[in-house]
Amino acid sequence: MRKLVFIGICLLASFANAERLLFIPTGDKLRNDQIQFESWASKGNFKNRISFVGLGILDSMDFELRDEYGSFGKNRTSFDFSYNFFVPFPDVSPGISLGVQDILGNTQDGRSIYLAATWKINQDSPLNANSPIEVTLGGGTGRYRGAFFGARMPFTDGFRLLTEHDSRKLRLGFEIVPLRDLKVLWMTDEQTTSFGANYSVRF
Repeated sequence: MRKLVFIGICLLASFANAERLLFIPTGDKLRNDQIQFESWASKGNFKNRISFVGLGILDSMDFELRDEYGSFGKNRTSFDFSYNFFVPFPDVSPGISLGVQDILGNTQDGRSIYLAATWKINQDSPLNANSPIEVTLGGGTGRYRGAFFGARMPFTDGFRLLTEHDSRKLRLGFEIVPLRDLKVLWMTDEQTTSFGANYSVRF
């Protein structure tokens, strides 16, 4: 029985999704054989944009390059790093990650340290049986200033609603998955509406 549980945990680790929801971190991690590209731009002002390149490292670590360009008139580039203690075990236990966003302290929001836990809840409908509900709770410093939370609600395997609050802003959005490795994203908060895309390459 212990061997089966161990095998199950290893499989979950290798098939985990992204380690961010929209912008808050989660207790999940990228696949070990995956490079993920993501970019966002504000509606009506494509000069306001943010891009990420993420890489899963071994069974426990994620590394991400982030690049921002906005009203400050130049690129601000930094790095994120997270360590995953446990992967989410659906319907049983959460995944837990400890990380640092903006290690260099270059971006508009500055450096933040966080601890995040993500629960996954399996669904029974044939429309979304491969897409569990995800709920994230966490706390940190810097941009989080205490607590944050978020959720991903799949209505089908190809359409999911997302919501998050990073202790400052409430964001609502959705993602459409036209291809296995491609997501089309939309998000709004109290001030702006943004569009994005997420593409993963496996090697």
